[in-house]
Amino acid sequence: MVKKYFTNDQFFKVPLFVPFNYQQNHFTLMILDFHRREFVYLDPFTVNYQSTKQTVMLMRNTLDIIKQIINLNCEVTYELHIEEWKIGNKKYTHLPAQRDTYNCGVYTIYYARKIIETLKSLPSEFEVTNSDPKICEKLRPILIEKVLEVSDSIRDRCILCLTKKSGTFVECGRCRNWFHVHCLPSECKRRYKKTKQNTHFLCGLCFRK
Repeated sequence: MVKKYFTNDQFFKVPLFVPFNYQQNHFTLMILDFHRREFVYLDPFTVNYQSTKQTVMLMRNTLDIIKQIINLNCEVTYELHIEEWKIGNKKYTHLPAQRDTYNCGVYTIYYARKIIETLKSLPSEFEVTNSDPKICEKLRPILIEKVLEVSDSIRDRCILCLTKKSGTFVECGRCRNWFHVHCLPSECKRRYKKTKQNTHFLCGLCFRK
């Protein structure tokens, strides 16, 4: 979550676009419209066909984090009213679906730019309709730098479900993200159980690097 966003009330006048690394291996996009109190979740694989149950849970967890940040900032008077939020039903048919298995991050930023047309440092000819590997590879370092530049790490929550530490919690020895063991994919759970004492557990993404 980008804590710098919530410094005062003026930032709640425009939507917030949040790249979300779902289960540590697939980038998706969350859009929060504070004026309309609407939440949109875009998955590059499906774009317009999302699981309502999953989206509602993600919305509530995300809003809970934002609420806590607001409570820590005395300059913010905006009231979140979580119970009034709803899932946006707008269809983004003009956005291309991801056709490969590895450029989800590029598509996520592309969606944000196409929707708000305000992201800087991206080439004006940036198009991914045909999943051109050369274009995507060229953009990756730019996107990584920009996202990390304005992002804060989450240390007190599971990176997969965004809820607070509870039960068995494990830290990845490389990326330093934290996970609920019960949230880990099956392959990671098996590897966690085999992790010996005094050795580092690696999440799925870091294990494949």
